[in-house]
Amino acid sequence: MKGTWSPTVALSLSILALAAITTPSAAVTYVVKPDSTGDFPTIQDAVEAAADGDEIVLADGVYRGYGNRNIDYLGRAITVRSMSGNPDLCAIDLEWTYCECIVFQSGETEASVLEGVSVLRSDDGVICVFCKFPGAIHIAGASPTIRNVTVSECSGDGIYVDGGAPVLEDCSIVNNYGTGLSLMSASATITGGVIAANSSSRSHGGGMFLSGSDATIENCDIRRNSAYFAGGPHRGGGIFIGRGAPVIRNSVIAENWATHEGGGIYAASGASGPEIVGCTIASNEAATGGGIYVRGDYHGAPGVAVLERTILWGNCASVEGREAYVAAAFTAEFQCSDVDSAGVAGPGSVVWVADNLFTDPLLCEPADCPLVPSIDGVYSLRKGSPALNAPNCGLIGALGVGCLVSVEASSWARIKAQYR
Repeated sequence: MKGTWSPTVALSLSILALAAITTPSAAVTYVVKPDSTGDFPTIQDAVEAAADGDEIVLADGVYRGYGNRNIDYLGRAITVRSMSGNPDLCAIDLEWTYCECIVFQSGETEASVLEGVSVLRSDDGVICVFCKFPGAIHIAGASPTIRNVTVSECSGDGIYVDGGAPVLEDCSIVNNYGTGLSLMSASATITGGVIAANSSSRSHGGGMFLSGSDATIENCDIRRNSAYFAGGPHRGGGIFIGRGAPVIRNSVIAENWATHEGGGIYAASGASGPEIVGCTIASNEAATGGGIYVRGDYHGAPGVAVLERTILWGNCASVEGREAYVAAAFTAEFQCSDVDSAGVAGPGSVVWVADNLFTDPLLCEPADCPLVPSIDGVYSLRKGSPALNAPNCGLIGALGVGCLVSVEASSWARIKAQYR
């Protein structure tokens, strides 16, 4: 009957009212501009106003000043990204004088995203030493997603991770006055990145420094990094591994330099050492172990490094082990790899498991390591390379055919494009 009120109607209305109260609000997009005319004057102001699921979109330009150079995500599951998606057009300038950085320190997850920007420090002639946090991007006990971000020209580490499991996708960490990427007891995943021309300030690990970290590194280009900046000994020009069992796949590790040990990779690991699969390690230089130096961990535990479908060729050492040096109580296992075995030295054990090649892989145009970094090498394979379709192995190394006879000059853009 019209106008009749019933318990059923009352219950239905109560449910609808409750649903209206508990339904989450729609995600909001805020726009921030370098001239402070956007929805908020600074990036940090926008972060503090944002709720989980919101986006902060940065118009192209250079962001400077307080609130733009000291950004803390505050545990929020938000995305901060450039409007253009091009990090060359959207830069966050941390400014050398203030030594501040982008911080993830409140348990952020993969839903906390930084994307499509450059993070840099402009040179005003002041080199900062006493920073609140190490790393231009500092991650502590958090697992954010850093995607298509360039970190360059920073003093100290480019990205510093202390615990957590962050994801880095298609990032460029280049030309920093410290280690490019440091991982302390972290389980990071790094894919499709360029880590290049960084100089370690701690004497170990120019490109990457790993301590107790079981990271996964895949489809990366790690080159022209150096470990020489501070007092010696200097180890791990490209990658320094101190404990942990990282997996390195389908990556080029080339043209790196350490004055003492491990031009390309220095691995001091325990029983479960690094696993290197489908990589090209070439044109690296050190006094001992030009390509890779492997040893047991610093507590004396023996260990093993596994190299599978990997090219280890054309590295240099002024003392011994131009390709690899295997220290006592350590084992290096090679399977389906192409290695200049005459360049493998050291008192440790070398095990040739099966299906290895010992012939020139015919890299397109590798750099002559004493000339590094005067030229960019090309580490794809020539047509007819024995590493292209090796019996029982398939492709050996990180890259397939990239040249016939002549090659084109290389560039950072071209290098990065190989991993798209």
